[in-house]
Amino acid sequence: MHKRIFYPVVMIILISLLAGLLGGCSQPPAADPLSVRVESIEGSVSVLSVSGETRKLSNQDSLQPGDKVTTEDYASCRIVYENGTETTLGSGTSVIVNQADSSGVRLNVTMGKVWIKVKHLIIGEETFETETRQVNAAVRGTLFYVDAGSGESTYIALLDGILAAGGSEAELPNTAAEAGAETAWLEPFQQLEVSGTENKNIESLKSGLNVNELLESADRPLLQQMLLDLQERIGEGISADQRLSDLAKQLEEALKDLASEARGLLDYVLTDKDIYSVSMKGGYLDEKSGILYRSIQSEFPKEITFFTNAGEVKWSSAVLQAKPVIFRIHDPKLINKDEIGILDQLTELGLSIYPKVAGWKPLNASGEVADGYSEYIPINGASGLPIEELMRRNGQQPADYEFVDIQG
Repeated sequence: MHKRIFYPVVMIILISLLAGLLGGCSQPPAADPLSVRVESIEGSVSVLSVSGETRKLSNQDSLQPGDKVTTEDYASCRIVYENGTETTLGSGTSVIVNQADSSGVRLNVTMGKVWIKVKHLIIGEETFETETRQVNAAVRGTLFYVDAGSGESTYIALLDGILAAGGSEAELPNTAAEAGAETAWLEPFQQLEVSGTENKNIESLKSGLNVNELLESADRPLLQQMLLDLQERIGEGISADQRLSDLAKQLEEALKDLASEARGLLDYVLTDKDIYSVSMKGGYLDEKSGILYRSIQSEFPKEITFFTNAGEVKWSSAVLQAKPVIFRIHDPKLINKDEIGILDQLTELGLSIYPKVAGWKPLNASGEVADGYSEYIPINGASGLPIEELMRRNGQQPADYEFVDIQG
C-alpha cells in the first residue's frame, strides 16, 4: 500500500453524452432528462433533496438533480442511469447528482468509494469526466474505481477502456501521443494517485495497477459488483484482455475468503450444529456497538430470563415465530439463564470494558457443572463488524430473520 499525504480535495464526476454536436447547428438541441433510480440498497441509505428534506431511500426510488445520496457504515447502493451507466456506492459514501440529462450527468463525490461502469451508447459517443482539485479525467466505455477517502485525496484504478487525465488547468489529450507532463493517458490496468493541490506533473503519478491495493481498498459490495461487471465484459466478448479474467478469479477468491471468515463468526449464532447440546448458542459480539447476538436453534422455550447489569429482563412470545429469532442484547456485561438450566457468563479481559469471550456452564439436575465441561467454555465470536454485514458476506439476508432487542 502506498503511503499517501492528504490535502483537501473535492471530487466531481461528469458524464458527457456527446451526440450531434458537429451537425452544423448554431445551437445544440435542448437536452432531454434522463431517469435516475436507486437499486440494490443494503443497510441505511438516505437522500437529502435540494429543498432540505432528508428521507430514507428504497429500491427503485427516483433521484432528481441536486439530490445528495449518502450511505451509512456498511451500507451500499447502485445509482442507475437511463443510458445504462451505473455507479455503485460503497460504505460511508456521499454523492450529489448535480445533472442528469442527454447533454451530461454531473456527479459530485464528496467522500467515499465508488465503482463505475460506463456503457457505450448507440446514439453517440459517451465520455465520463472526473474532476478534482488536483486532476481532471475523461474516460469512455470504461470500468474504473475511485476512492475519494474523506475528501482529501483521489485514487483511480482503470480496468477497461481509456482515461485521459490532467491538472485542473490542463487541456486533456484526445490521444496518447498528445499527453504531456501535465497530462496522462491511462490504459487498462493502470492507476493514478493524487494528493495535494499543486500537482503539475500528473504523468509521474501514473503507475501499473496494484491489484492487492485495489482489493484492500474496495468494500465487499464494490468487489461483488466489480466481479459481475468483469464477468459481463468477458462473457459478452467486449474485452479480450486476459488480465480481466485473471482479476475476476482473484475477486472470486477474495469474496470467498470474506464469506469463510463471516461464516466462522456466524457459526456462534446461526449454526444448526449444537456442539454443547443446548438450545441457545453462545453468540457473536459486535465490539463496535457492544451488542451481543444470540439465537435459539432448537425447541423454543416459553420464556427466557436475561440477567443484565440493569436487572432481569424477561422475554416470551405468545405467537409462533415465523422466522428464526436472533436476540440483540444491548448489555455487553451479560449473565444469562434460561429455563433449560444453562448459566451463561461473560468475562472481561484486562482493562477492556467489553468482554472478548463468552462462555457458559452447562448444569446438571443438581445445579452443578455437568461432567466433561470446564469452568468456562469459550464459544463466542467477536469482531468490529455488524452481524448484518457478516450475513451478506455469507450470502444470507438479514430480512430472513426476526431480530428481537433486549435492553439491559
